[in-house]
Amino acid sequence: MWIEEASLVHVRPLPGGFAQILQQVLSVLLIHPPAPQLDVAWDATTRLWVSSFHQAPQTDAPVVNKNPRLPRFALGQVVATPGALVALEEAGQLPQEFLHRHVVGDWGELDEHDRQANERAVHGGDRILSSYRTKKGAKLWLITEYDRSVTTLLLPSEY
Repeated sequence: MWIEEASLVHVRPLPGGFAQILQQVLSVLLIHPPAPQLDVAWDATTRLWVSSFHQAPQTDAPVVNKNPRLPRFALGQVVATPGALVALEEAGQLPQEFLHRHVVGDWGELDEHDRQANERAVHGGDRILSSYRTKKGAKLWLITEYDRSVTTLLLPSEY
């Protein structure tokens, strides 16, 4: 979610464990976004286009996971540094693109040693680092802390 800077004064942390539960539920939407079911029809009486949502028809067919790359760890609170936000804006990209790659284990531009360290960290509770480039070539790091309380999107120079 992108929050306008002027609206940040209205943002409050969610109490207790609710934030973690909400994050787990919403992170699935990064991988499997729902397809909206929207009907659009012309209403000749009002001479307006009318739209309405509907539910997809129920089927007995089992749901097949088309993307088995589910989140591998909790992100905690997601924050970004000013430099990272500028780099994303300049590239016309959203942080969700990089967060998704990070949480499913696509570590980006890391050497084999760092990749193996991340694999151990996923199960052993150590810090996880990913490195990516924006479409404009800016290098971004994502770091999830050892206790999974915070994931930070930053430029290497802001470390």
